[in-house]
Amino acid sequence: MMKLIYLPLLLAAWLISADLVADSHQRRSLIPAKSVDNVFLIRRTMSLPEPGHEEEFIMKETADAVPAVWEFVHDEKGVKEEIDMNTALFQDFKQKRSVAAIELKGCTVLAIISRKGVYMGHYWEDISFVTDQSLIGGEDTQEAIFERTVLNGIRDGIKGPKRATQMSFTRFAQELGDEHVRAFLIRPDRNSADGPEGYPVQWQKMKEVVVSIMPKIAEDGRWNEVIYTAGATRQVLQRTSAGRVLFKIDPEHVEKASRRAKATRLAVLWVETREVYRDEWQE
Repeated sequence: MMKLIYLPLLLAAWLISADLVADSHQRRSLIPAKSVDNVFLIRRTMSLPEPGHEEEFIMKETADAVPAVWEFVHDEKGVKEEIDMNTALFQDFKQKRSVAAIELKGCTVLAIISRKGVYMGHYWEDISFVTDQSLIGGEDTQEAIFERTVLNGIRDGIKGPKRATQMSFTRFAQELGDEHVRAFLIRPDRNSADGPEGYPVQWQKMKEVVVSIMPKIAEDGRWNEVIYTAGATRQVLQRTSAGRVLFKIDPEHVEKASRRAKATRLAVLWVETREVYRDEWQE
C-alpha cells in the first residue's frame, strides 16, 4: 500500500519549476548541454540535528548547494550560460556522503535507498510535467516529452558529452536491490494550475517504471510518497528549509571497536526539517 507523508503548511512551499521561470535567470533544456557541470551532489561528513535546531541543521547542511544546485553550464565559444536540466545520480556507501536538492517549488524528486547505495533524481516541473511552450517543437506532445525526459532517464539513463545527466536506475538496480530497499517520491501538493491532484498520471508512470526494473518496490511499505507544499517565494526558499531535501550516509557512524568488529552505519533522509527515513545497521 502506498504510504503518504504530508508535510505541514508551516514548512512553506517550493517546487513548480514553472514558478522559477518568473524569478530565475536560468534557461531550460530538454537535451544535454555541450559542457556540463553537475553540482547536484554535495559531500561532507556526517552530523545530526540537535532537537529543536532542525531548521539551522538543514540550512547548514545544504548551504553549499544554494547558489548552483541542478545547474549545468553551456559553454559556447567562451560564453557560459546556466541551463536547468533533469538530473539523476547513484552513490554507493563506501564513504560518507550527502546528496541535497534545494529550492523545490513544484519539481519532483525520486530517492531509492537501500543498504548499498542511493539513487536520486530531480525532475523539473516545467521541463517534464507542464513543459514550457518555448521547449516544445514540431509534433512533440507532453506525454512524449515526459517519457523522454523522465521515464527513459530512469530506464536507460541520459548521456551528456562528458558524463551522464541522468544515470540509469536499471544499471544500479541489482546493486541496490537488497531486503531493505525503499523508494521515496517527493512531490508537490498541487500542479502548476494550483490543482490539488498534482500529477497523478505521471507519478504513477514513474512508479510503474521503477517497479518494472525492481519488482520488490511493489511490496507493501517500500514505495512512499512525501508531499510538500509548493509555491514558496524565492526569498523563502533561500532563507528557510522550505523546498530542501537532504540524504546523508555515514558508513562508520560508530567506529569499529576492533579490526574484527563491525562498524555501525547510519543513513537518514530529510525533507525540509522532517526526518522521513532512518536506517541503522552493522556491517
